Amino acid sequence: MGHFRFSHTRLDSRADRMQRSHATHRTSVTTRPKALRKRAQGRPNEGKNAVGPDLLLRAARELLAKLPPAQVTRAALARHAGVDPNLIRYYFKDRDSLLLAVIDEIMNEESERAARVAAAGGPVERLRAQVRQLVDFHQRHPYFHRLLVEEIATLKSQRARQVMQRLNQMTVKLYGAIFREGVKDKSLRALDPVFVHIAVVGACEFFMSSKLLLEDAFGKGAGPADHAQRFADTVVRFLVDGARQR
Repeated sequence: MGHFRFSHTRLDSRADRMQRSHATHRTSVTTRPKALRKRAQGRPNEGKNAVGPDLLLRAARELLAKLPPAQVTRAALARHAGVDPNLIRYYFKDRDSLLLAVIDEIMNEESERAARVAAAGGPVERLRAQVRQLVDFHQRHPYFHRLLVEEIATLKSQRARQVMQRLNQMTVKLYGAIFREGVKDKSLRALDPVFVHIAVVGACEFFMSSKLLLEDAFGKGAGPADHAQRFADTVVRFLVDGARQR
């Protein structure tokens, strides 16, 4: 009997030690410093170095200034921003929503520039300012219209349609006001603002992709950035002189 009681006591003692060890382990996990706990997938870090939507927007704009839209993938964006790809889903739901947010941001900036064009003087002066503004815009955003045509125009969402309408209407409305006033004061002929817009955008798009042509004309290493001013001067003369009433 004594032997039995001794064995039972040893078993109880071992069970107590295991229970205390388990309790200690649970406490250590619960009280583990927050920085060492595993972050939920796709959830942003907290603190002064927290990642927010502005970082993703900036990364997308930087890539779209250098790469065709098809190459600006979710993985490429995350790699460029130095974040988990799931953060795109966390903040923007998907890549398409992020691209729409980029266009919204650019359009808001361009609305301010459009206001400056509208205050540039008479219709001829405003037409010159608008053309130069578009040449400058395409230098800063060389793949913008490819982004619209290849990505945004193919989306079926209501927001994508609204973005396209806002962009087109903003520029066409500006041209329309210029030519209406020009016809009224007899400085410009009546031209369709839709086709003027298409013509200028088409010229700017081709110019930004004409590096080989420019090298043939001006020597190795020549590119759009080197001749943007001369190109703008040419388009301005071409359009304004062609639009003048005689």
